[in-house]
Amino acid sequence: LFILRASEHYIGINEPIANSVTLGLSPNPATSSVLLTGEFTKCDIIILDMKGREILRVNSVLNTNGLNLDVNALIDGAYCLSIVDSKTGVVKTTERLIISN
Repeated sequence: LFILRASEHYIGINEPIANSVTLGLSPNPATSSVLLTGEFTKCDIIILDMKGREILRVNSVLNTNGLNLDVNALIDGAYCLSIVDSKTGVVKTTERLIISN
């Protein structure tokens, strides 16, 4: 199934995202740890600062649902937390994480 949209300036195909799973972060803003919810398996967790520098990486996580991630070493600010497939390197989802100590 796809939807074709056409206008005088644009022609394209919109495909629905199948099996889309969201990532939950709580609490957010976080102080010392953050609880991840969402069914992601065999993945890496990567936290980037707003300049795109890798700040934290956890490799080969079997399941993220219910994982409590220690973020105590991070300074106050905004970060991007990404879930990346360990085998393919494809980014599954990214959420904004706020640290406020």
